Amino acid sequence: TYAFFHHSLHYYSGYQVAGKLDSLQALRDFGQQHRSFLVVTHARRAPEILALDGFSASILDQQGNTRLLRFSRH
Repeated sequence: TYAFFHHSLHYYSGYQVAGKLDSLQALRDFGQQHRSFLVVTHARRAPEILALDGFSASILDQQGNTRLLRFSRH
């Protein structure tokens, strides 16, 4: 995962980390305050996160079971 975090996250965000979001509601709340943001998650959680209402989302990168997702508010 070092290569994933070192290269992908730095490329897309410059290592800016806002916090740990432990639920879909926390993600929704965060999204109401930020027009666009990135999420790092486990592959098994990606489908439910990508389907979050009110946002468009896509997978930017993946390594093993880790996914880097980009979100934008509608």
